[in-house]
Amino acid sequence: MFLFFKEEKDIVHSGRRSKVFRPSVKEQDNIIESLKRRIKKLEEETKQLREQLKVAYAEVYKMLGIGTTLPSLFN
Repeated sequence: MFLFFKEEKDIVHSGRRSKVFRPSVKEQDNIIESLKRRIKKLEEETKQLREQLKVAYAEVYKMLGIGTTLPSLFN
């Protein structure tokens, strides 16, 4: 991901000058909104994965309870 910022600052680090780009307030707001959307998406994905895990554990416990092997779950 590449971010291009309008404002440029000079900073001195270890005796060298470096260019550091600082985002404007609007760009910061856009970045924050983008990160919020990404967090929401990841939280939903986590929720779905937890549900899948519950189903998988239920299947394993069911198989173990009746004394069968675990053929398709771990292949």
